[in-house]
Amino acid sequence: MTSSFEFNTYPARLSDAERDRALKVLRDGAAMGRLSHDTFVRRMELALAARRPDELAVLTADLPTESRFSRVVFGTVEAVSGFTVRLRRAWR
Repeated sequence: MTSSFEFNTYPARLSDAERDRALKVLRDGAAMGRLSHDTFVRRMELALAARRPDELAVLTADLPTESRFSRVVFGTVEAVSGFTVRLRRAWR
């Protein structure tokens, strides 16, 4: 006898962090001139409506992602810049 219940395994729902990462890649792509404004807006709408990670991957596949090295460099510059602003404020 077969069971009348079928178990479907649906992929997990997208997290806000996954969606935010995809939107950041799209914003960076538009800022670098790799996406026109219309393309950016359309992909952003699709990213907000996406339900699976593969849908987000398609939207950002042709755009470069930030490398680990550049994240470290930009993070360091940001930290030093913030420190000098705080130091200048404290000196006054």
